[in-house]
Amino acid sequence: MPPIQIRNARPDDAPDLARLLGELGYPTEADIVRQRVEEMAQRPEAVTRVGVLSGRVIAMSTVVFRPTLHELGDIARLIAVVVDPGRRGQGIGRQLMADAERISWARGAVRIEVTSAEYRHEAHAFYEHMGYRQNGRRFGKDRH
Repeated sequence: MPPIQIRNARPDDAPDLARLLGELGYPTEADIVRQRVEEMAQRPEAVTRVGVLSGRVIAMSTVVFRPTLHELGDIARLIAVVVDPGRRGQGIGRQLMADAERISWARGAVRIEVTSAEYRHEAHAFYEHMGYRQNGRRFGKDRH
């Protein structure tokens, strides 16, 4: 398998990104994804990258950077990482993670965190294989 091209997401990637978000369990209409890509492109604390093979987006990652009082640099958090199901196991996820790490370290992050739902056991094994270790729990509360 040839290396994929990795680049910043563009608004015209929205249909493929919507499909990939659906794979993560976040079904979102392409028009909303297009709007969010445009908005996020204006925010320096967030980076969405896509993996492209033969002109088609087959993978994506989003990294957000947040400052803390207790660290001398930002924390990078991977909030979305997904590879097209038909392309998993081909090294694409590793390429995408390496890209996210390169960007994070270059921006001065002192740590990279990955969020993942508890039921995603295959993803957890992948992250551990990439050198990540579970070091806490995440809690959330949605606004209703």
